[in-house]
Amino acid sequence: MAVRASMAALIARTRQMIGDVTTPQDFLDQDVQDAADAHRADIRYELLKPAPDIQPPQGQGTTAQFVWAAYFSDWQHWEDDLFFQSMTTNNGATIAPWALVTPVVSEPIAGRWTFAVTLPAIATPPAQFPPVYLSGKAYDLYRVAADLLERRIALRSFITFDMTIDGRTLHLNQILDRWEKLRMSYLAQSWNRSVELVRTDLAPDRAGGSRMLRSDAQGNLLPAAIGAERSSRRCSRSRRVSRWIWSPTRRATRAQA
Repeated sequence: MAVRASMAALIARTRQMIGDVTTPQDFLDQDVQDAADAHRADIRYELLKPAPDIQPPQGQGTTAQFVWAAYFSDWQHWEDDLFFQSMTTNNGATIAPWALVTPVVSEPIAGRWTFAVTLPAIATPPAQFPPVYLSGKAYDLYRVAADLLERRIALRSFITFDMTIDGRTLHLNQILDRWEKLRMSYLAQSWNRSVELVRTDLAPDRAGGSRMLRSDAQGNLLPAAIGAERSSRRCSRSRRVSRWIWSPTRRATRAQA
């Protein structure tokens, strides 16, 4: 995909993070954008958190008023092509479901937008009533910078080495060491990721999950893998009941009742 104009600010910020700002540059804008797209979250209709101001009475008024100016996102480092929707426009005077609204101040790095001036400046209440929904693309910029630094180390490792000339030693390899330490620092600041582990060696329970132990009809705990529930199912079908007996010193055996 061609370089998007809405990525200009994020590309410039990423270059500053990895020190790739001077000519010649190690990475093209396309390279930086491709690395960013690998660590992108496409977000649809995030409900922003309002942070209203309590504005003191103005003129002859005696009542303080809420000004719904500032809204916050749980995400940071947004691409500039995001958009906002709400249920009212014209400073709350018009009901317009899912109307596009435009903030007066945007802070996509911090994930904060304001739809009117905030205190100590005085705004015209109520500003932008909640709810306000945000759709766009957010990036794990620290992970992007770490990936690009890893590539940069690989590019330079074969041409950056220590040398001694006329009794003077140039420790050029320390540049790679600094980049590696910076890369690890960025990785520590990147998004947390979780992995779901599933035990496939356990028998599923009735809800579809897996349990290590089950209870039989008499309340005894039995390993799920040997099918403890079979005894309770047979009780209602036959007078001859099969019951599993579990001993920690020997294998499970079946007794006839």
